[in-house]
Amino acid sequence: MFKFDFNILWAAKSNFPPGHIIKTHSHNYFHLVFILGGEGEIVLDSVPYQAHINQMYIIHPNVSHKMISSEKNTLYLAELKFHCNDDFTGDVIHVIPAFMENTAPDIHRLFLSILDEIKDQKAYSGEVIALIFSQIVFSLLRDIENSNGQKYHSDKLVNINENAANMQPVRKAIEYINANYAKDLELGDLAKMVCLHRVYFCSVFKELCGMTPMRYLTSVRLENAKKMLVYSEQSISHIADQTGFNSVHYFCRQFTKHFGIPPGKFRDFYQKNLFADFEGNITNFS
Repeated sequence: MFKFDFNILWAAKSNFPPGHIIKTHSHNYFHLVFILGGEGEIVLDSVPYQAHINQMYIIHPNVSHKMISSEKNTLYLAELKFHCNDDFTGDVIHVIPAFMENTAPDIHRLFLSILDEIKDQKAYSGEVIALIFSQIVFSLLRDIENSNGQKYHSDKLVNINENAANMQPVRKAIEYINANYAKDLELGDLAKMVCLHRVYFCSVFKELCGMTPMRYLTSVRLENAKKMLVYSEQSISHIADQTGFNSVHYFCRQFTKHFGIPPGKFRDFYQKNLFADFEGNITNFS
């Protein structure tokens, strides 16, 4: 089963009046642009595209881009800015072409649903927008598969060698960690559960997954804590406790080391930038 993991940084409807220019810039996140109406030009890596209704652009991190509305018509956009939180989600986004000329009607409808959520700002709007975005990605993948006859499959939890003799106990440990990360888990307990000596278990896990079992446990805890910081109002100390960290100070150190930003600043940034004004105030969004 596919499961995408991303953070929506910003979502808005933007109306660029005739002759308006968003100067060339780049940023370290993905930027999805859907043309709702009007005319203009979008430049990706110095390549110009004539923008018109039902086009979609996925601007990848660090790709320079520029947007210009036509001299006579307003350019209407639905925009999403997001980060991919794991390699699988990033791989899927890279499968989708950076430019799609004529998207299916259901894609337009889904973007309008996102705009409804932005406008109403109801409870759980962030979660609903994330779900709608997942549906958009699934729909695009299906269209790609139908057009080229190829399937895009991946069932990996981490980078596991499917031919390895010890795959089954390692996968069992991964599934247990994913379901029980908030508990007080020790290396010896995990090794005993899969019937392997702790030293051998640690060696095999690291060989197959590229990290030790306890490093993987910490990573799972931090990823879940990150989601709670964005989508809940719980205190940082409560989130630390709910994700298996016995000390909030240790949690903050690990979070900052893993993500490069303290949890408090991370929460402030993502919650402040989750939604923009529905009217899409004209500005330089770089």
